[in-house]
Order: sequence, then structure tokens, then C-alpha cells
Amino acid sequence: MQITFALLAASLAAVSHGMENICETTDGSPYLHHVNPLIDNLVNTPTGPPFRNVSPGCSGTITDYTGAGGGAGFMLRNYRCSGSPGGMPCAGSACGGISPGLVGSFMTAFRDACVRKDSNGDERVQGIMRDENIPDMEIRLFKLPS
Repeated sequence: MQITFALLAASLAAVSHGMENICETTDGSPYLHHVNPLIDNLVNTPTGPPFRNVSPGCSGTITDYTGAGGGAGFMLRNYRCSGSPGGMPCAGSACGGISPGLVGSFMTAFRDACVRKDSNGDERVQGIMRDENIPDMEIRLFKLPS
């Protein structure tokens, strides 16, 4: 029951938190059957350790939540300390960041908006989730190298 409330809270936060979806889906994007396990693993970890960048710019590629078979990964851009995308250094547990469950909620809405069929009829999805409330903060979903 407690997990249900956590997922509901994350979903409501995703709806009320303005995310702009920039769809970049092509024949070279990750297959939907690779993106779905990634999203499921993130959503099922609502209170895991937060993701954060320790310096400005992009994080490394995050694959810890990638499902069996891989295929899809993501990175964060400028998710730093709460209220400070460019100033305060990141240190300690009070640093803020973004939880795996919230990333999963954002990706769920993104997937639903951006999934497209490729030239063979397979479903794929790729692109950027941009935070409309905090300049330069993004989550980028893409295909992992083979």
C-alpha cells in the first residue's frame, strides 16, 4: 500500500512538474521493448538514491536500471543541488538531485508521447525531457551502443 502511494505521488509530481518532451525518434532509436524495462526498473525504485551531477554538464550514461538485453540508457544534464543548477557545489545527502522513481514517471509520459513506428513497423522512442521550470535541466533517453 505504501508503494502505491509513493508511485501516485511521483505520478502527480510528474504531471504538475512541467516537462517539455522533445521527440527525436528515428530508425536508430532504442526499441520500445528495451525502453519499457528501463522505465519499469526506475518506477519500481521510488526512493532509491537520487541521481545528480557533481559538476555542470552531462552525467555519464546511466545503465544501472537498464533491463535484460540492454538497448536503452539515459543521462542527466545539469541536475545539481536543489535550487542551484550552476552555483553551489554538490556535497552530501542534502544535495538534492532527482529520484529514480521521478525519472521513471517523466520517462513514462515521454514514452507515451514520443513512441513511433520505424520503417519496419517496430516501435521505438528517443529524445529529451526538458524541465520547463529550471533552465538547462534535461533527461536524455537514447540507444546504447551495441
